[in-house]
Parts: sequence; C-alpha cells; structure tokens
Amino acid sequence: MITTVTRRVAVALLALTLSACANVSSSPPATPTAPVTPAAAYRLLDDLCEQLDHNWSIRLAGVPPKFKAFEPLPAGKDHRRCHAGTVTTDQQTVILVTVHTRVDRSEPLDIGLPKSARLLDNVGDRGWILFGKPISRPNELLGGEITSRQDQLTVVKGPAMVSVTIMIHASSVPEESAAEAVLTAYAQRSLELMAGGQ
Repeated sequence: MITTVTRRVAVALLALTLSACANVSSSPPATPTAPVTPAAAYRLLDDLCEQLDHNWSIRLAGVPPKFKAFEPLPAGKDHRRCHAGTVTTDQQTVILVTVHTRVDRSEPLDIGLPKSARLLDNVGDRGWILFGKPISRPNELLGGEITSRQDQLTVVKGPAMVSVTIMIHASSVPEESAAEAVLTAYAQRSLELMAGGQ
C-alpha cells in the first residue's frame, strides 16, 4: 500500500518536472537591451569646444585653436554655441569649427533635411551631413591657390541635438571622407559629454 502510494507520488512529481522543463525550453530567450541615457541626463556645456579633440586641425595648421563660447540669449536658454578657431601665423590657413547644441525635452527635435544633404544612420537617432562646394582662388601673397569649403553635420539623440560646422580656408582641403570622419567624431563625442561622459 505504502509502496503503491509512493510510486504514484513519484510519477506525479516526474510529470510536473517534465512539464516545467518543457515550458522553460519553449520560452524565447531574453534579449539584452542597450543602456539608454535618460532624457533628464543630457545637459548643455559652456566649455564643450574646449573638451573636444582638435588634434586634426593642429596637424593641419601647426598651431592649437583658440576657443570662444557665446552667451545664450534669454529666449535660447536651451541652446549653446562655441567656436574653435585656428589661424596660422602667415594667415594662409584658417580653420573654424562651430558646435551648436540644444536640449529640448518638450517635443521631438526637427532637424529637417537640407537640399543635397545625405542621411546618416551611424550616429545618434537620426542625422544628416552636407558637404559644401570647394571654392578656389589665386593666392596673391604666396602664389598658387587658396581653397575654401564648409561642411556641416547635424544629429539628434533623444532630446539632444548637435550640429557641427567646419570651415577650412587653406592651400588644400581634406577629402570628404576625412571631413566626414572628423565631423562624426565631434558629434559623437559631444553627445557623450552632454550625457555626462568623461
């Protein structure tokens, strides 16, 4: 009698165990999610340009940049803008990097899409890049030619917007691929710093 009851209990426990295993194996594996920066964590930085890496312009011009931060207007407290300007002693190479940032938590940021701009999918949530047309003219002081070009990249990530413009005035300007790499690095690093990165 006891043996029969014990056998029945053992069979019932085995059935429950097999059923539980079947349920576990049929459940889809959990998908890891990337950490998301809370909207409230993004902030504007007055010294953003000073924290960015400008080694590329130092290599090109041979001198470090000088920085300027613009005071936000009363109506633009959610904006910041700064410059990193490099000018050689002979004034034949001029590089101006402008970084415009914004944090707006009230509504999705609209960055539009200028004519001839190309959409980006490798930085931020959405963005675009626009290369200017190189303009060359004779160099009256040193001979040869001086070429100028202005390129811009704008991206949005959550409530944060970063727009970077590079203007170069020199005997030659970087290829578009090199300019895109620099603009992308500026934008990515700006977003990291705005999110509290070091």
